[in-house]
Amino acid sequence: YLFLKKVKFAATFANKEKAINDALNIYTQSNIIAKISAEEDEIEEMQEVVYSLEDDKRLYLEYYKNNILHFFVPLSFVATSMVKSNEDVVPLSRIMGDYKFLKKLLWNEFIFDENKDDVDEVNDVLEYLYNRKMIRPEEREDEVWIEIKGRGRMRLKSFAGLIHNYLESYWIVVRSCSYLKKQALEEREWLKKIRALANRLYRKGEVLRAEALSQSNYTNVIKFLAGAELISEAAKEVKGGKKEKMYLLTENRAEMEVLRRRLFKLL
Repeated sequence: YLFLKKVKFAATFANKEKAINDALNIYTQSNIIAKISAEEDEIEEMQEVVYSLEDDKRLYLEYYKNNILHFFVPLSFVATSMVKSNEDVVPLSRIMGDYKFLKKLLWNEFIFDENKDDVDEVNDVLEYLYNRKMIRPEEREDEVWIEIKGRGRMRLKSFAGLIHNYLESYWIVVRSCSYLKKQALEEREWLKKIRALANRLYRKGEVLRAEALSQSNYTNVIKFLAGAELISEAAKEVKGGKKEKMYLLTENRAEMEVLRRRLFKLL
């Protein structure tokens, strides 16, 4: 996919296999990932080296992931739409709708190419997936449908997973908007409640990614909600002449519910 996007690779990727093995060795030696070797009594045909990553080590890899994530954003959006569908055949119109929704939702998280049309971005991704034999397009009653083939769904999960923590962060903050129903809250107090809710959801298993518990993500969600006029922002003067931001739900409760439901479907 990166070759398709004409991404420039570091010189170390001249030998791709060596570069990958070197990276795995560095992560293993740094105790970020663990190498699980084959059992001594396993027959040779079944021997396979497996790597594991503990939840509390995921944040160490987040820095590296975020450095390259912008290359995969269109693919991640399309993959998320497909993976979260319950059917193996998805209408192109739904994929396009989900793509536009995710782009609007995560506008503050990534840099988008404003010179490229959304339709072109999606078509480029679909062409890549088709060439990799993960999907097959077909036409039904003047509408294009995309069939997810064989192992395609499993392979798509890796790409969808790249943005899953962002979606969980947004889900956490949207859930926390219930605290704003009755009264306005200072930003500091609201963020404290958001963090408490996030920790509770993570412990319950409703939030899967530890990296979703990110205050910088929460801040971007608040920025999105304010821009969408789903919450209102006001300034309150506190001691010392300083001003503290206050937040309250707007009357656009129906739109907030639509956002909540649509976001939930993509988790």
